[in-house]
Amino acid sequence: MLYILIAIVLLGLYLYSQWLCSQIRIRFLIKGMEVMEARLTNIQEVDVTVEFLNSLENPVGVDGVPTWLSSDETIATVAASADGMTATIRTTGAIGSCQITVRGDADLTSGTIDIVGVLDVVVTASGAVQVNFTLGVPRTRSI
Repeated sequence: MLYILIAIVLLGLYLYSQWLCSQIRIRFLIKGMEVMEARLTNIQEVDVTVEFLNSLENPVGVDGVPTWLSSDETIATVAASADGMTATIRTTGAIGSCQITVRGDADLTSGTIDIVGVLDVVVTASGAVQVNFTLGVPRTRSI
């Protein structure tokens, strides 16, 4: 009987943790505006802030420091701040796309419930901003 009671309690805790995880979402902010995709040229970088939100869209904390990762560091790298709530996405010069992932622990107790947010990054070629002339060797003009 005790084993059944323990199993029911553990099942309840598991279901609660799964429900809790489904009630939290992640919002990415660039210059205070919510984004799901960042479009950058291959000579740019951008600061991004992450917010973890509950089902009522209220900011909530996470356990520990969120971690950041780029799916393709040949396209863009990501450097997180000490508290993990902001990061800088820096393009490498290559053209293409990648995803920036932030991962946090939504369980504020001793357990772990991963919550993951993904930001798509599209890197395009930068446009011309300057014109250079290359002169040949001067010669006598023809008549």
